[in-house]
Amino acid sequence: MIQGVEYLLLFILFVVILIVIWRIWRRREKVTESVVLALIRSKNGTTLDEIILGAHISTDEAIKVLRKLIARGVIKTEDRDGKTIYKVT
Repeated sequence: MIQGVEYLLLFILFVVILIVIWRIWRRREKVTESVVLALIRSKNGTTLDEIILGAHISTDEAIKVLRKLIARGVIKTEDRDGKTIYKVT
């Protein structure tokens, strides 16, 4: 039969596992942001298609990262020849 202390230990183990998974996910997200920023800097502005191909990420993930960087004020958008160019501010 499981005692109260064992329930507490199971709960603590569950919380620790959740924290480890969250940190791994967050680290991967930061690496993706760094890759996208490196692509934008190296080409002095780039399009969404070039980011997707260069970073090897999905369209949804690229848009999510770009929106986050725009909201932080790290990058800005510029229209050129009917295309949206992302440039570092």
